[in-house]
Amino acid sequence: MLSDKEKMQAGLAHQPYSQVLSEMRLRTKELLYEFNILTRPSDKANKAQLLAKLFGKVTDSAHVNSPFYCDYGVFIEVGKNFFANYNCIMLDSGGVKIGDDVMFAPNVSLYTVGHPLHPELRLAGWEQGKPIVIG
Repeated sequence: MLSDKEKMQAGLAHQPYSQVLSEMRLRTKELLYEFNILTRPSDKANKAQLLAKLFGKVTDSAHVNSPFYCDYGVFIEVGKNFFANYNCIMLDSGGVKIGDDVMFAPNVSLYTVGHPLHPELRLAGWEQGKPIVIG
């Protein structure tokens, strides 16, 4: 039997409030708090280190302006020279892959997650993610 994390990664319906997924999101929220609130904009080295902890794949040439938000982070892969301007949101449960030389304007939002249309399934908390690939 697959865990909710394995179901999520396979694009299957899953329960997002399982213990493992909840702990992963909490870890991400802690890193985002440090990235968005505690790290000075001039501290580029620390910003880069935090992005390396947040994202599943990132290069030193990536730049993300604060504030930035995501659910897990580890399911985000960005290529060389990636740039995200202010207030970028990536709900990444389905996986986000962004190629080289991609630039996001302010307020770009990527939502990989969806909810069932059937009321009983929706009320039960099920979700399902589908990947986003850009570039």
